[in-house]
Amino acid sequence: MELFIQSIVVYGFIIFVMTNAGLYTYRHQYPNGFISENNPYNKKSSFIDLFTKSHFLIPQLVYCFFVTVRERVGADCESYKQDFYNLLYGYDNRETIEQGFTSLIKFTLHFTDKHYLMFLIMGFSQIGALYYAMRKEGYLLIFFGITLFFTGTFFSLMNGMRQNITACIFVAMTALILNKKYWLWVIPITIITITMHRSALAIIPVGILGYICKDKIPNKYIQLAIVFVCLLLMDKVDYILPMELLDFGEYSGYSKETIEHYAEYSIEEKSFGFRSYLLLFSQIIIILYSNRLKAFYNSNKFNYIYCLFFVRVCLFLLFYNNFVVNRFLFFVDLFVPIMQAYLLFYLWYNKSQNNKLIFSSYIFILIAHFLYQLYVSVVKFPYEVTLYKFDL
Repeated sequence: MELFIQSIVVYGFIIFVMTNAGLYTYRHQYPNGFISENNPYNKKSSFIDLFTKSHFLIPQLVYCFFVTVRERVGADCESYKQDFYNLLYGYDNRETIEQGFTSLIKFTLHFTDKHYLMFLIMGFSQIGALYYAMRKEGYLLIFFGITLFFTGTFFSLMNGMRQNITACIFVAMTALILNKKYWLWVIPITIITITMHRSALAIIPVGILGYICKDKIPNKYIQLAIVFVCLLLMDKVDYILPMELLDFGEYSGYSKETIEHYAEYSIEEKSFGFRSYLLLFSQIIIILYSNRLKAFYNSNKFNYIYCLFFVRVCLFLLFYNNFVVNRFLFFVDLFVPIMQAYLLFYLWYNKSQNNKLIFSSYIFILIAHFLYQLYVSVVKFPYEVTLYKFDL
């Protein structure tokens, strides 16, 4: 119970800081309200502002602090520490590890013989890329902390941090992908991210998919029908996947034995239960509002993010227990909390009686999901990686 309360306090504090900083950012960017002809949109929030403006810097630093001093938060937390200390003491038992990650460890070893600096840089690479992607949309930052933690996406970021760094960078590349003038930058950035995790090769096809489909979002009824079919076909269509997908999994650094182990674990242990239905229901609400959201935000960026959000919802249902597909979906997982932030701002800004009710209900659903996730972790303790534990 002590760790449960500690987790509520720590995660709640991060959310509080991110939300209040987001409110300040929004009011600073939109002093006349979101819909106003006098908003100096193009002058808002440069890259330098991420490091010099307190409303950007403070929430990032708070996030990074708790990422840095955590223990057993995220399934790979301890293995990353082991990688660090293996190199510190002169040996490495992971021959296939990417050079970018090895170089990061060697860089931090110039300054310290503790793993904290490595975790600090990795955490900042994640949250910094996400804040860069949303720096001009302060309205998203109001609710992003809420959706990031209450959906459990934060715990995903802590598990497979290297791959999730590349996924965060992919989110930050949204503006490049949407502007043909900057397409030449996509390839070198992708090559650099591959040095952190080889699966980053997927950035290019996923980006192309989002770009092509951004103007082809079907109406909400067709979307709901597609989601319902995917739910009915959950784990019944794995045989249609090409064998090359397994090769992609191995190329990405997962041995065939690892893939088979996780596949067996998913079949035996993983089930689409209460938490999964809560999240699915929250995603269906977004789909029901999709036409209004598209008209309200009226931008290629929103359409692109929504398209990849919808792709993620469908593929996650269709291949729920497929380890390789789920690792591939890391590159679109982050569009779920971002899209939820879009919805929550819409409901919060358009204060009709119905929207107020939906807003309150939506927050309640997310909180219920989060608390239930922590409760399950308490039951599983010490065999869990969700409750916050300090490593000091």
